[in-house]
Amino acid sequence: MYLVIDGVRHHVPDEATYFNLWASWDGRRPDGAAIDIGAPLLSGSYLARERETGMVYLVGRTKRWIPNEAVFNQYAFDWARVRDVSRSSLPERGPNIPGR
Repeated sequence: MYLVIDGVRHHVPDEATYFNLWASWDGRRPDGAAIDIGAPLLSGSYLARERETGMVYLVGRTKRWIPNEAVFNQYAFDWARVRDVSRSSLPERGPNIPGR
């Protein structure tokens, strides 16, 4: 299973990580074999909302801002999976998650 961000596939390393981001297996697509492979997601990656700012991130090695609801929905992430956390508990900021 892969998540395509920045035009490359990022392996989702385990079922627990998958379900930190999505509610079901329904959004999987069989195409994508021709897309280059990037670094895998960190096991345990998750979605977070900073309590201080309300900004939503994909959190792994860094926190990657998901700039709006449209981009969040393009990746079919599950709003129910977003954790409310303090800014101090998050890693440094990486690049924003781009729209598709």
